[in-house]
Amino acid sequence: MKRIALIFAAAALLPAFAGEDSKVASARRQPAGETGTAGAPAPAPAPVSETQTAEGTGAAGEAKAADGAKPAQELIDGAIYAHTLRRPKPLKNVFYFWRIKADAFPAKESAPAEGFSIKLGAGESATFALSNNMAIYAAQDTEFKVDSFKMGANDLANKFSNASKLELSLPCGTLYFYAPDLTAMTPYYVRTPAGTFEIRSSQAEVSAGDGKAYLAILDGYANFTPNGSGSGEFINRGNYFLAVAQAGKSALKTSIANLEISRADAMRPPLEMAKTANRAVGFSVSKDGKIAAERIVSPDFLEDRKN
Repeated sequence: MKRIALIFAAAALLPAFAGEDSKVASARRQPAGETGTAGAPAPAPAPVSETQTAEGTGAAGEAKAADGAKPAQELIDGAIYAHTLRRPKPLKNVFYFWRIKADAFPAKESAPAEGFSIKLGAGESATFALSNNMAIYAAQDTEFKVDSFKMGANDLANKFSNASKLELSLPCGTLYFYAPDLTAMTPYYVRTPAGTFEIRSSQAEVSAGDGKAYLAILDGYANFTPNGSGSGEFINRGNYFLAVAQAGKSALKTSIANLEISRADAMRPPLEMAKTANRAVGFSVSKDGKIAAERIVSPDFLEDRKN
């Protein structure tokens, strides 16, 4: 009987010892300065900071938050460089009015592309290099303006126009575009009196005037959005598109057809002019953040000049 009584007494004392042990262990786990008096409740946990998310806490969480807080690539103003200007020779004893003002045509250095405009007359043509590794050949009787041109700050070093966006207005004339580094996600835009072309092609011809808008592309694709009423049109590679205004009607008459060999062959000489400008001009960013251009002349060119 005595043994049974001792067993029940020991069982009654166990919860008390267990509770005391848990309090001591809890006090040992608390950092210095946070234990308080015996029996006092433990302080509430500190609130989770913005960097301590479910993704992780401490250094790992802060690193992940820092990555998420990185700003998007900085966009800078793109530049344009006039590579070639061709003018007809004036006739003897005949007054000739030059349509191109000297101060409107950058001769030795690049100029900010945004807001740049030029008007070419009969027999005149010009070739331009752009800082996103694109080049443009403007045929005679062409007038165009650069409405906007933005590009990524690191695109010059990579020569890859991931973030560039070029917008032009073409009231009349013909432009040829050469954009070897353009991707499907970086279109360029050409506004005409009939509508706007959104172009994703490395080799394209665009013309406007007399109520017409024309586009031919050798690769890639493009979209045309008419001004006012009418539905858009999709133009695939190897095709040409023509939109013609109709008298007394707001809607345009449009057509899409395969690019004939003769049309494609006619595009190649002006595109070669644009390619030459692309190869012969290099761009760099100066310490003050401005884009500068320089001519790149090959030894073969100098040898040909001597001969």
